[in-house]
Amino acid sequence: MPRTRQPIQRNPSRRAAKKPVVDYKQYYKLVFRGYTDDDKVSRKDDNKLQKFDDVCKSDDLFGVFQTGVVMVDVDHESNANIIQRMLDDCGVSYLYQKTTRGLHFFFYHGKWSKVLKDRSHITSAVGIEVDYKCYSVDGTKLSKTLEDGTVQPRPLLTSPNWNGDLVDIPHFLVPVHAGEDFLNLRDCRNESFYLYILKLLRYGLDKEQTRHTIKLINNYVLPNPLTDRELNVILRDEAFPTPNEVFIV
Repeated sequence: MPRTRQPIQRNPSRRAAKKPVVDYKQYYKLVFRGYTDDDKVSRKDDNKLQKFDDVCKSDDLFGVFQTGVVMVDVDHESNANIIQRMLDDCGVSYLYQKTTRGLHFFFYHGKWSKVLKDRSHITSAVGIEVDYKCYSVDGTKLSKTLEDGTVQPRPLLTSPNWNGDLVDIPHFLVPVHAGEDFLNLRDCRNESFYLYILKLLRYGLDKEQTRHTIKLINNYVLPNPLTDRELNVILRDEAFPTPNEVFIV
């Protein structure tokens, strides 16, 4: 008579240990000074922040920024992709984070600390609307519980040109409160760029940075870019005002 195989008795109290939602990377220390599993916790006191390993299994893991870090939040996917192409084509080293709506980009303040503030729906120099988070009490979720109950891991990722360190926020991503909507400007006149040159100079970009930013707007943002000949006319030296004609904001 064949033997009856006895079912394996499992201890219901023993469960597989929960894995970290996000794996730690050494470059996290460039961006975060501490972590928490509750983004409502006070972030001013370092004693209330925890180490990554202590909260890495949380479904709502939150990283608190180091002093001098700025996050550029682009909530529109197509706009985020435009900015990412610019950064990659310009060889910029950066960290970024994917969200359900777009991308977060991380940099240092650099010389732009005076113009960087926590702001929402602000036009960057390159003509695309973004949000800025730039204080040491700010942060971002490295994992997020969505409305349907699923958990979205949001790790920091390295750019193709990553060199092991963050760089200062590029001049073409600083806030300028641009009046022109370049993304929807179907018929760009020379006057639009002439006026914008003055605005960029007022916000602290130098002549070469301004030229570079205008070229990026033309090549990546405008629906109908100007020809190289038209652009060269706009960006000739004579088109730029003298320092006495520029009032720094």
